[in-house]
Amino acid sequence: MTRVWVNGSYVGEREGGFTPFEFDITEYLSDQDQQTVTVREYDPQDNSDIPIGKHGSWYTRVSGIWQDVFIEERPAVFVEHAWITPDIDKCSISVKYRINSNTHAILGKGKLSYSVKHHLGEATVYEAWFFLMCAQHGRYL
Repeated sequence: MTRVWVNGSYVGEREGGFTPFEFDITEYLSDQDQQTVTVREYDPQDNSDIPIGKHGSWYTRVSGIWQDVFIEERPAVFVEHAWITPDIDKCSISVKYRINSNTHAILGKGKLSYSVKHHLGEATVYEAWFFLMCAQHGRYL
């Protein structure tokens, strides 16, 4: 279980491992130049619901923070997630994406540009238009 505090205020918790996660910490930031992020990782040894290796208890438990922890300020409009699916028979790809916004002020039409490069050739630039109909606000941890 991971618990997160920003500037002494509890932000949230997350159970599970090996995958990234984030919290919107906007309301916990101060006007100061320096922010304090506290992350606590706890892996209880007496919890039999958590697997500890392919052979049961033959391996010792491991816990802790294994990746960087950082605060990321996102631009007003950003690609939250992208899915790229190849079609080898047609020599093509399908690109789907989720656009998000961290401000209520920017709603409307936008353009997403991306390039695809064949391993033997030049990159081709593609553009897609989107309309942002709803927005969220925040900085993410």
